Amino acid sequence: MAASIKNPGWKTCCVLAVVIMTVAFTPLFLPAGTIEPTVGGMPYTLWSGIALCIVMVILTGIATVVHPGGGAFTQAKEKAS
Repeated sequence: MAASIKNPGWKTCCVLAVVIMTVAFTPLFLPAGTIEPTVGGMPYTLWSGIALCIVMVILTGIATVVHPGGGAFTQAKEKAS
């Protein structure tokens, strides 16, 4: 628990993930019956869902790097040194 207090990046990623996913399932993000605007012929709900997925993948990548436990990435880096 002490490691997560020292690492505000991890808590920020967790809070952002919860906020993004909470907002994603509200009418604020996906209003009922809205297909406009379209991007490349894709309706609003499709391209906004794809954009949300991309944001979550990027956030997950950042969270992997800043995780207080270090994870496999930093352990492999330490072994290589």
